[in-house]
This record gives sequence, structure tokens and C-alpha cells, in this order.
Amino acid sequence: LRLYHANCRIVMSDLEHPRALRRNVCFCEALQKGKTEVEGVGAESAKDLEEAVRVLRDGKIAVMKDPDGDLRGTLPFDACVDAILSGEEAGTSIMDAPIVIGVGDGFVPGENCHASVVAFRRSLAGRVCYTAAEAEAIHMPNEGSGSSVFFEVPREGLFYPVSEIGDPVKKGETVAVVDNDPIICPSDGIIGGILAEGAPVTRGRRCGEVLLHADPCDYRQVSEKALAIGGG
Repeated sequence: LRLYHANCRIVMSDLEHPRALRRNVCFCEALQKGKTEVEGVGAESAKDLEEAVRVLRDGKIAVMKDPDGDLRGTLPFDACVDAILSGEEAGTSIMDAPIVIGVGDGFVPGENCHASVVAFRRSLAGRVCYTAAEAEAIHMPNEGSGSSVFFEVPREGLFYPVSEIGDPVKKGETVAVVDNDPIICPSDGIIGGILAEGAPVTRGRRCGEVLLHADPCDYRQVSEKALAIGGG
């Protein structure tokens, strides 16, 4: 969102089944619906580079399925931002573009990127590291916000939500199922994010978020943390 407002033309890529939870404020929803809008910024899915260029010319964000990262190197991108947030090496190379930025853990400035952006520590989210020493000094366990709790997948299978984003929920309710196995809500609150229907999942993966002290805008707007990371 912040890159768009900085007049960058953006081609996004994602998995065939995106893993985003707060889907109502994620551009990857364009892959499921054909198009989407986040806080007034439009995005459309593109099947190939020709379609992507058309979307860019229309002043929107182009979103493409690219599970293997093949899109890198196909256009003369000025910059490549790896925001997979897997916490591990994702195959990104410092040679992928003139400027390569890694978001989250697993990136070492000077080795696999030119700069990395802190994502997992709330108090430092958005801070930019330009050297390996800076990145190592900040590398610490993930901080929870205290304002939400996540629920996880009990087994491998296909995910089907019972509750949707914005629904009030109670502890003990079934909020989703994986095949026929229920996923139980861990706390009272409001569903702030949940995987899309039919997503393939593996045991232990986060599949939803319950906001504990939410007002309506919490799940309808991009979070402060996400904006801070985008600013970095």
C-alpha cells in the first residue's frame, strides 16, 4: 500500500492458494476474486505478463500466481521485495534485481539481499537493516501483540472456514474444519483473519486469528504494524 502511494508500479506474486489470514486487506484476494480493493487501491489478477502490463497501465496493482518464483527476471524490475515471511531461506538472490529487499527473518544484507526489514518484533517493525551485523543484532523471537490469538491446523488436509472475518465468536466454538476435523476457537472475540475456503494446509500452520479487544476498524483496515513494515 505504501509502495503504491510512493508511485511505484507493482507486480505482486503469490501461491496458487495464498496463506494470508486478513484477506479483506490483502491484495492476494485478487487471485480468488479476479479483482479486489484495499483502502481505495485497486488490484487485478493477471494470467501473464501482457495482462500484468495492462493492469499497471490502468493504475492498479497486478497480482499473479507464481508459486515457484519464476516471475523474477522476466521483467526489468527496479526492485524485488521478498515478503513471504516464511522465516527461512526462500531462494531469493541479491542478483534478482538492482535492489533486493527481504522482509522478516532469513535475510542477510550483503548476501541474499541489499537490505532487510524487521517484521516479527512489533516494537521494531519497519526498521531497516543494511548490514549483516544489524540484522543479527535484531534477530529475536517473535513478539505477540497481546491483542489477538491464533488458531492452528490440527492435521493435513483441505481447510474450510465456518466463521468469516468480522464474525463474533466464543471460546469452544467450531470456527473451521480440516476435512471433517473441527478447529476450536481458543478465545472469545472477533475473527480478524482466516484462510480461504479450500486451501491445502499442513499440521501446525496458523489458519486464523481472533481479535480479543477489537473495534470494527481493526479488521477492515491495514494494521499499524503492516503499514510500518511497508514504510520500511
